[in-house]
Amino acid sequence: RDLNMDAGKRMKLSSELVHEFINDVELTINEEFPALSTVKLVKSTRIKVEILKQYTYLSTIYSNRVKLGEYRGTQLVEDIFDALEKENGHLLMPDDVRKQVQ
Repeated sequence: RDLNMDAGKRMKLSSELVHEFINDVELTINEEFPALSTVKLVKSTRIKVEILKQYTYLSTIYSNRVKLGEYRGTQLVEDIFDALEKENGHLLMPDDVRKQVQ
């Protein structure tokens, strides 16, 4: 909760995480075939990154902003189809589509 309210703490945490993630990169160079060289994160850091990815995904998908947009989008589509189903709804369609429907 402190992170929500304190931009300085958020910035410090972000900075520390980025620093850790960069420092935990392992580069293995293949001298014979450089294109086969590998880059990976230390296992413990890779786990942290995956946890943060999951948290970010879930907190974004289930945020009230996304849910409100999803609800409004659903309502909009329903309203459009309701309007199209009415007696003169076909008049709302583009000319080429209207010809196919009639």
